[in-house]
Amino acid sequence: NMNMKLKTIKFSVVSILLILLTQTLVFAQSATKFSQVEFNAETLSERGKFSFETLMKTKTFTLSGFGAAAAPHLATRALADLLKEKSAEKALQFLVRNATLEGQIYGLLGLQVINNKQFKADFAVFKILPIQKDEISSSNGGCMAETTFLKRANIIKDLETGVFDKRFRYTFGIK
Repeated sequence: NMNMKLKTIKFSVVSILLILLTQTLVFAQSATKFSQVEFNAETLSERGKFSFETLMKTKTFTLSGFGAAAAPHLATRALADLLKEKSAEKALQFLVRNATLEGQIYGLLGLQVINNKQFKADFAVFKILPIQKDEISSSNGGCMAETTFLKRANIIKDLETGVFDKRFRYTFGIK
């Protein structure tokens, strides 16, 4: 009778440990993936659609101005335009999950500008995702703009510390 109680207790303890281990693994796996976001680009204005498509496929991330007038890069301007849309937050979340790496960074920056809570959640996942590539195409801007490459680690640091957020807000007069 005592042996039977000990076996039952051992079985119960092992069962509980297996359940806890399974839950921990499920949680750990979900923490390294983005939650799914449904988004329909048809909810955007024509300008919003153009901006969204530009950011989905951009191959360059830069906040530098170009030419004598220091005009913003097409993708940077697209982000500013997308932020004016009613469904901007969902569009940005979709970009973070589905765009090119450069477009994902613009998406994160946009979330940082409009919703710091969503930015923090998506950024936490972005930081630990497997690296697609270590360098991101950028540009130093100016009249003689040249392609440069930014290290992913530096981009993560600049997003985390708000460097990009401050530069973007300054460029477009966003408070």
